[in-house]
Amino acid sequence: MISSAYTLIKRPQASPLSVQRKDVPLLQAKSTGLPDSLRSGLENMHAGVQPDTSKGVVQRQVDWAEGVRIKNRNLATPFLKQYDFGITPAIVNTTTIDGLSLVDTSRMLNGPEFHFEKTGKDEGALKVKEEPQNRVSYSMELPSAPPWQARVKPLHGAFGVKDNFPNVEKALLSSKLDEIDLDAGGDPSSEAFADLVEVHEDHHVEDLKKLRDNILVPWDTRIRKFKEADRSIHAATSKEAETEFYHQIGSTPAEIGQHFFERLRHKGNKFHKTEEGSTPRISFASFYNNTLYIAWKHPLG
Repeated sequence: MISSAYTLIKRPQASPLSVQRKDVPLLQAKSTGLPDSLRSGLENMHAGVQPDTSKGVVQRQVDWAEGVRIKNRNLATPFLKQYDFGITPAIVNTTTIDGLSLVDTSRMLNGPEFHFEKTGKDEGALKVKEEPQNRVSYSMELPSAPPWQARVKPLHGAFGVKDNFPNVEKALLSSKLDEIDLDAGGDPSSEAFADLVEVHEDHHVEDLKKLRDNILVPWDTRIRKFKEADRSIHAATSKEAETEFYHQIGSTPAEIGQHFFERLRHKGNKFHKTEEGSTPRISFASFYNNTLYIAWKHPLG
């Protein structure tokens, strides 16, 4: 009901923007039918359990570094323009992979250091001198602490609420002001909504870890075993020997980097097409005292 919901948003003592986590049953995910990974994330977050950053670390050559988490995103902004509620770009060495930008994967991964020694007039032997050192991490941006506020033109506000709140749209179109205040919150609370944004982003982190384990680590392991076996490749030149080496290993650093990049993008896009990974919606809107109040509802709760 609009009137009661509006009262909750207006009064700080009873506001859904200030409900404590212990009062939010939506973080109890057992009955929601969510995938196990998302259910686990919700339950761990509700219990205050920190992520286990040791999982997935197979060997030091492809290091996993737990990323930074910055709470800096104003959730009034998605109402104004295309703006993600949270983002988690992957970082491979010095290359950042986000959801949209073009990425040069040709130099993303480091290959091994080789030693080529002449063994005859027209032949030499190539060995792996040093294994490659690579690092995978991420940088996560999450909702800032509320309130989430902005200035918006009444016409823009009307466009944002027209599908589900025709009375609010009509009131906004009747406004004579150039701009009005926009006050955004979360449903059932801003804290609960922000937590669910982090659960969503943690799904991307888990995908990143799995792809590291399934793509980068096996490639690195083949190089390590080549070195440990003290194998060598004989060819006329170092370039020919390196070409044969990567043929035996299966991929060059550029090739394995491109494959990793494509799979990461595919995983992210696939998740966003599911109900659990879809975009939050506006569950409440009210225009009062020259302020447009809205509440975001997350698909996970």
